Amino acid sequence: MKLSTKSRYGLRLLFRLATAGKEVVPLSEIAEKEDISEKYLEHIINRLKVAGIVQAQRGIKGGYILSRSPDTISLLEVIEVLEGPLVLVDCVGKRACERMAVCPTQWVWDRLSSVLRQELAHLTLDDMIRRYTEISVHNYEI
Repeated sequence: MKLSTKSRYGLRLLFRLATAGKEVVPLSEIAEKEDISEKYLEHIINRLKVAGIVQAQRGIKGGYILSRSPDTISLLEVIEVLEGPLVLVDCVGKRACERMAVCPTQWVWDRLSSVLRQELAHLTLDDMIRRYTEISVHNYEI
């Protein structure tokens, strides 16, 4: 399983908004700091806005801000907004196959998908900030 750049870039975008606190951040600033195309970030931010994770502020000092506290935004929520349901194989998702009842591996994929979903549901943007703060002394600045 491989997540797309939507999830990877989306989490980096949200990390920037989360570390800005109540400050409105222009998308161009995030694009520059993260070395990501602003046009691609617009596509990502629109999905996050529709999902109620971020909100836009219009005007000269416009930009984006988180709609909720970083400790209430799970990584699972973000990934599923950007990617769709997080399952390892289709037979665990909504599209069941005709062999599901007799498949010896279906329970493996179901269990692994469940563990992954549970772990991501417990991780939040706030956890990302705390972890980054712990290691940032040795890396680049936020």
